[in-house]
Amino acid sequence: MIVPGLSLDEEARLAALEACAILDTLPETAFEDLVELAHRVCGTPLAAVSFLDAERQWFKAARGFGGMSEMPRVHAFCHVTIQGTETLVVPDATDDPRFRDNPFVAGTGGIRFYAGVPVVTEEGARVGTLCVLDHAPRTLDAARVGMLEMLARQVSVQLTLRRTQAELRGALAVGEDATRRLALLVALRQCAAEAPDEETALAGMVARVAEAVGMQAAGIWRVPPVGGSLVPVGAYWTASALGAPFAEASRETVFTRELGLPGAAWRAGTTVWLGDLIDEPSLPRMTAALASGLVSGVAVPVRVRGAVVAVFELFAAVRLERDEELERILALASGELAACLAAGPRVG
Repeated sequence: MIVPGLSLDEEARLAALEACAILDTLPETAFEDLVELAHRVCGTPLAAVSFLDAERQWFKAARGFGGMSEMPRVHAFCHVTIQGTETLVVPDATDDPRFRDNPFVAGTGGIRFYAGVPVVTEEGARVGTLCVLDHAPRTLDAARVGMLEMLARQVSVQLTLRRTQAELRGALAVGEDATRRLALLVALRQCAAEAPDEETALAGMVARVAEAVGMQAAGIWRVPPVGGSLVPVGAYWTASALGAPFAEASRETVFTRELGLPGAAWRAGTTVWLGDLIDEPSLPRMTAALASGLVSGVAVPVRVRGAVVAVFELFAAVRLERDEELERILALASGELAACLAAGPRVG
C-alpha cells in the first residue's frame, strides 16, 4: 500500500476542521439524509460522510459500515482523496497500487470500488469527504459522479450552516449577558437612589446582585479605618428561610483579616473564590452554612480611590463555577457599591 504524504497546507486544514466543531458530535438528520441519497444515487451498499483529523477518519454519518465510527487515517481511502481537489474514483482497489495492500481491501469481501469527493470549507480547506464504496468492482457514469459532487457540496453547506448557527448562538448569548448586566446596573442605581439611608442602600444592592446571579446568601461589611474587625452593613440577605441559620451566624461572627471569607478578601485585596466550603477549615460558619444548604462562595473587595473600604460576599447552593461573565457582574457590582460608599452618608 502506498501512503501519500500530507498536503502542504495540513496545519491550516486541521485548524479549519477544528473550527467546524464537527468531530465526535451526535448524529444529525441533514448528514444522514445526504448519505442516504448518495447510496441511492450510486447504488452502492456503503456510503459515508467522514472527516479526517491528524490520526483518524471519523464518520459523521455512514451506511453499511456495521456501526464503525472511525478508522486509522492511514488506512482510509479518503486520506488520498483530500490530497487533491477532484473526485477520486477507484474501479477496482486490487488493481490500484495505492490500495491493494490496504487491510480493508485484502482478502475476500474487502473493498473493491470507491468514489469520494472532497468536502471543502468556505476557506477552501479539504476537511473530509462524501464517499460511496462497494465490495465488487464497478464504475460510475458521469451523471452519477456529477450528482455525488453535488451532494458533497451540500455537505459543505451543512458545515457552513452549523458554524453560522453556533456563531449566532454565541452572539445571542453575549447580547443576553449584556442585557442582564444593564438590567442589574439599573436595579443597583435605583436601589441606591431610593433607599432612605446608606446602610439600607448597600444591603439592598448586595441582595440584587445575589438574585441576579442565582446565589442563595449575601452580605456586606465595612473595612475599619485602622485594624480592628469588619463591621456588618444591614441585614444579611438569604433567598429563603432555609438560609436563616447562616444569616444568624453571619451577623454574630466577628471577622478579622485572618478569619472567614470576608477576612480573606480584605487581607488579599482581591476577589477570593471558595469552590467548596468543606475545603476551607477557617470558615467559622461552616456548620450553619451546611445546615443552610450552601456549598461554595465568593468574596469581593470594594475599593474607593484605590483603598479597600468594604467587602461583599455571595454564597451558592451549588458548586460555584468561576467564569468571565460572573467576574464581569461582580466587577460591576463592586463599582456600584464603591460609588454608593464614595457618596458618603445621607442627610435627611
